[in-house]
Amino acid sequence: MVVAIIGIISAIAAFSIRQTEYAGTVHGFAAEVAAELDAAAASAVGTRRIHQVTFTGAGTDYRIEIDRCQTVGMGACALFDPVRQLYPPRKVQVNAIDLGVQDVTGGGNPGTGVPSTLFFSPDGSSTGATIYIHDQADRRRARVAVYPITSSTHVFDHW
Repeated sequence: MVVAIIGIISAIAAFSIRQTEYAGTVHGFAAEVAAELDAAAASAVGTRRIHQVTFTGAGTDYRIEIDRCQTVGMGACALFDPVRQLYPPRKVQVNAIDLGVQDVTGGGNPGTGVPSTLFFSPDGSSTGATIYIHDQADRRRARVAVYPITSSTHVFDHW
């Protein structure tokens, strides 16, 4: 009985460590960014409030801020309430943001497009963008495409 319990606890611990390791990778962070953007899009439709996602800062101060409009509807929004912030893991950086969908390789000129703000509307549309992510050694790269008509995202394993 004790051996079985130790085995179960070990399996849970190994699974947790793998999740943490994956979250700290370029592809793991790209997947997390895509999931947050998908959540902002779904929340915009569900709450009927515009959501904005702002990419700001540099180096270790880099962050992604997700905010929700205080008023309902598609009109211009003057005041936003913070929803949450997302920070890249150590050794992973957002290289550049292109306000347009880049489905082909290339792009990602360092530092371009930051700060940038993406908007997600209650009708399900959004700002189209490509977010370029890499590790500090520039050995691993990923990009997140945000499609403007549907607000859907896709993670690519390369630029």
